[in-house]
Amino acid sequence: MYLTKEKIEEYNFLFFDIPTIVTLFNAERLEYKYMKFTCRRTLVDGSVEWTRGRVQPLIYGPSQCKMTTFRLVCPFYSGNLAETLSYEIGMKNKELQIMEFRNFSLTRPEKKKRSLVSCMSRMIAFDDWALLLFVMETFRLHGGDLVVAYVNCALKQSMELMKLYEKEGLMAIRHGYKAPQMNGQSYSLPYDPDSETEYSHQMTNSHECLYEFKDSAEFIAFTDWDDVLISPKSGSFVSQLQRIANLNPFAASFSITRLHSHLPTPFTKRNKFSLERAVNEITYSGKAIDPKVVVRPERVAGVWIHWLMFPEKPEFNEVTANREHIVILHTHNLTYGGDKIDDKSRIAIGNATEFLDGKVLENNLSNFFGKYNFPFNPSSYPDFKIFYYLILKCYQNLIIGSRKNGLKQCPTYKTCEYPKQEFEVVKIRTEYREPLRMGEVTWHERSNTSFVEAQDGCL
Repeated sequence: MYLTKEKIEEYNFLFFDIPTIVTLFNAERLEYKYMKFTCRRTLVDGSVEWTRGRVQPLIYGPSQCKMTTFRLVCPFYSGNLAETLSYEIGMKNKELQIMEFRNFSLTRPEKKKRSLVSCMSRMIAFDDWALLLFVMETFRLHGGDLVVAYVNCALKQSMELMKLYEKEGLMAIRHGYKAPQMNGQSYSLPYDPDSETEYSHQMTNSHECLYEFKDSAEFIAFTDWDDVLISPKSGSFVSQLQRIANLNPFAASFSITRLHSHLPTPFTKRNKFSLERAVNEITYSGKAIDPKVVVRPERVAGVWIHWLMFPEKPEFNEVTANREHIVILHTHNLTYGGDKIDDKSRIAIGNATEFLDGKVLENNLSNFFGKYNFPFNPSSYPDFKIFYYLILKCYQNLIIGSRKNGLKQCPTYKTCEYPKQEFEVVKIRTEYREPLRMGEVTWHERSNTSFVEAQDGCL
């Protein structure tokens, strides 16, 4: 049995009434609720407290995947709010009839209050710099507070833009999750864990983000990088979400309509990038596709990217937001990467100018670059999304195969082989502590993560 600890957060106030420590972990799809976990914490005042932990699944990923994401909830009923110095998880060794404990690192959730945080899907191999700028400036225009980007690998030029937004305070860059490669270690798995979690840990990272900002954010959006969140009526995400929340006192999640949109002619080195031109030329269709969600995080335990999975209380529910007040444009083809834009189901019925003022976006971007003396020249950026193109082909083959034979493998980019690449990128390096066998399970915990530059691309 395999458990990979993701993050341990200590909460005091909002969604639990008493001090509670939550451990997020990836594990094989088993019934862990029947296992007995004991949690122990040592406080700064010298006291030691014990409690029984409870495991809950956070998502139901595709059955073809061998692993998914869980949480271990450890409530400490004393109500003591003193600082926790150390935290341990224990299980009983049935052979020796003794409790075995392991000390885990402890992080605390963000405390700075924000109205809207956007937890973006992890960046496995990101190269769509034009879309990044469009998303970030639209988010800024509509009053969003923070975009959280989980990066596994990205084009170096894209990462430089992201660091600039982080300096601005509009983005927080996080290390994406990467499972340990055990290579025959004791208690290792007979497969690569990265290839057996839905879409390469997409929801693993989303839940890391949810629990980091669970205590502090009023609303959290779960979107992909090609999802442009827009508030057509008021120009403010938050005011519309607050209005809907006031009308629906038990709402934990808001389902947001998503419409196909695209730029008919992508930007190239000759057809130079411009946010004003993007807004003027982007069209959208009237056919809605699978929605995405914005949640009230203190009310949500687990979420899939398209809908609420597990509310904290059974009376909490999901409501659909009126598309006239808040909508997502599923935007493609700002630069070319094999995007399918000639589908008959995507007949244009409107233009992005109905929602956005391109001149304002363009001026904001220009002022942003000027503020940091950043020499932005779109001609120096690639006009072909090679990583996107390769992964798109991979997923298209998976879909074609599933239609013929049913989906027989976990949907992840690792199911495919890719040609050799020579691109400057930034990617994560992850180190793990020695695995520890404890009772019936083996724990693996990250000890260090960092970003490193490389010349061999992302795939």
